[in-house]
Amino acid sequence: MLLADVGMSQMHSNDWRADLDQSWVMITAYFTFLIIIGFALVEGGFTRRRNFQTAIFNNTLVAVVVALFWWFTGYGFTFGGGRKNQNGFIGNDNIFLSGETKFPVNQYDEVFFYYTIAAVSTLIISGAVAERLSNIAFLVHGGLYSGFIFPVIAHWLYSDAGFFSPWSKIARLGKNGVIDTGFSAVHICGGAAALGALLIAGPRKGDSSFYISGNNRVYQVVGTLIQWAGWFGITMGGIKMISDDASDLTSRVAINITLSAGASGLVAFFYKLFRHDEFNLTAVISGSLAGLVSVSASCAVVEPWAAFIIGIFGSFIYIVGRRVIANNGFDDTVSAVAVHLFCGIWSILTVGIFATHVNTVQVLGHDTVAYGFLYGGSGNQFAVQLFAAIIITFWSLVITIAWAAVLKAIGQLTVGDVEPEKETKSD
Repeated sequence: MLLADVGMSQMHSNDWRADLDQSWVMITAYFTFLIIIGFALVEGGFTRRRNFQTAIFNNTLVAVVVALFWWFTGYGFTFGGGRKNQNGFIGNDNIFLSGETKFPVNQYDEVFFYYTIAAVSTLIISGAVAERLSNIAFLVHGGLYSGFIFPVIAHWLYSDAGFFSPWSKIARLGKNGVIDTGFSAVHICGGAAALGALLIAGPRKGDSSFYISGNNRVYQVVGTLIQWAGWFGITMGGIKMISDDASDLTSRVAINITLSAGASGLVAFFYKLFRHDEFNLTAVISGSLAGLVSVSASCAVVEPWAAFIIGIFGSFIYIVGRRVIANNGFDDTVSAVAVHLFCGIWSILTVGIFATHVNTVQVLGHDTVAYGFLYGGSGNQFAVQLFAAIIITFWSLVITIAWAAVLKAIGQLTVGDVEPEKETKSD
């Protein structure tokens, strides 16, 4: 009787942990959804006044399209089949959340969490090419990106069968696979798509003197702070649990995210102050976002001092990247390529530089000889992270250029010329 009582108590304890972890995933998904709202406000604030409503509409349109296409094929291509189907490239089951057997209800939290991640990644392109792409182009991008482009990458990195995934039992690149606890692939993939769209769509038309300031500083600031709040969701949710010792990981993530964003935003502020003798709000906004992106991949495996350094370098990468993009004739409305692609690549590389042995073991759940080379780990982890960054960038960039070129050829990529209106610069 005593043994039966102990067994029953243990079963209830396991059920309680499972319920707690499932609730944690859902809560972090709600916060991740806030990033979508932040994107809309920032993009709307940086566009010219006459295009504000269009910017908000396009963000809403993409979020709606992703909701359906994530159900159609997105989740299935990401996680369907798994290791039983021995496919490291793409999932091949659970289309429309169905398959050989009934889809388990206890996985709906995962479906919803990754929907919010897919939506965030899909929307990155919107800020870069604001005021240009047609509604048709946004529909095509939203469906193709969330239904195929991003799910393939997510399968590589986050499923139990992907050839980059640390959790794969089929084949794994390097000693550990790619460590990406805070989803830097979201930003690399989305930033590469933004670059591809900019290559084909070209610059905006009209008075360029309003490009930098935008039309509303309040929307820009509020949108950035909402994104910052959402970042705690996407990165802390990447741990996927809160019970037992997982709370230590989530606490570390929160501190590292905060330090990197703060350091990056402050460096961008002082850069503008000393170089141009001005208090530049745009620098603080974009610099903070660059810091959030820069530490995403490594947020659970680095120490706070490293997050501070990562944020500082992330700010300079954003500053230089923004100038490179502008000097080459790209009209990137919200500096999406510099913030998401360039800082996203830096983010995934930081794992191979700054990850500690102890933290890496805690995340992976097993011992390893591959971690940050500053801590004595072999260069294996850095090489794996670099290779993944190149492949992710190439995949998203090439496919985006292809569909954008087709739409341009048939006259459906960009909106028609708009008659110029009297603009008012932001205060």
